[in-house]
Amino acid sequence: MSQVEGYNTLRRDVERTLSEGIVRAKQAVNNARLRTYWEVGDRLNRYLESVEADYGEQTVTRLARDVRLSRRNSSQQRH
Repeated sequence: MSQVEGYNTLRRDVERTLSEGIVRAKQAVNNARLRTYWEVGDRLNRYLESVEADYGEQTVTRLARDVRLSRRNSSQQRH
């Protein structure tokens, strides 16, 4: 194998390794985000089951504001 061919093989291997690493990192971030939102939604649901509906809606609105979540996102987290 010539030096050029060796280098080209090395370059392809490094590119593939980097690309695969980026994919794994994105998957890890997405998994952590999903797990976090599921935990928040679960906690929110348990709380809302213990209060009256009107107060629950006020709670979601206030919580979204206080923790800087959009109202839409906080509603989607309720399963």
